[in-house]
Amino acid sequence: MIEIERKYRLNPTLKKSILDKITEEYGNLQTVNQIDEVFLLNKRSFHEFTAGDPVFRLRVINDKCIMTLKKVVNSEGDAIEHEFEVSSYDEARAFLEETGCNSVVTVKKTRRTVSGNDGMVIAVDDVDKLGSFLEIEIVAPKESPDIVDRIRQTAARLGLNDESIESKKYDRLLQDLKAH
Repeated sequence: MIEIERKYRLNPTLKKSILDKITEEYGNLQTVNQIDEVFLLNKRSFHEFTAGDPVFRLRVINDKCIMTLKKVVNSEGDAIEHEFEVSSYDEARAFLEETGCNSVVTVKKTRRTVSGNDGMVIAVDDVDKLGSFLEIEIVAPKESPDIVDRIRQTAARLGLNDESIESKKYDRLLQDLKAH
């Protein structure tokens, strides 16, 4: 499956407006705190990373741990994604390290989400050290311009356009911030 997503930067005023519009159109958002530890295979930072390289993530939500593999497939950051629950964070972390993966960054965020009945997920993220973002995503069997159009139309209804798109993933943004 391919995760097709667009991420938009939000200022505080825009964030409040968008949260109001989402609640009005889709209903109440679910709030969770997430901690994502990101690993790269045989690399120590995203500065060594090449598009298409595997990215592994261990995500902790409450007492649940999910392992994810992502491989970016285009310049917009859409990615092949496989994820599954693991019973032990420590065992999954040790497994990744044993296979040559290096922990490169940890992303902490509060995520508010709502799902549409069309498979679209809308999330408002408050990411430690980075600020607020809106993510709109759909998981599909393959890339599709129609899906990208649906995402852009939803963003436009919420008051956003392509100028607000943030093309980098949170892990890359945090590592870039650390480098400066």
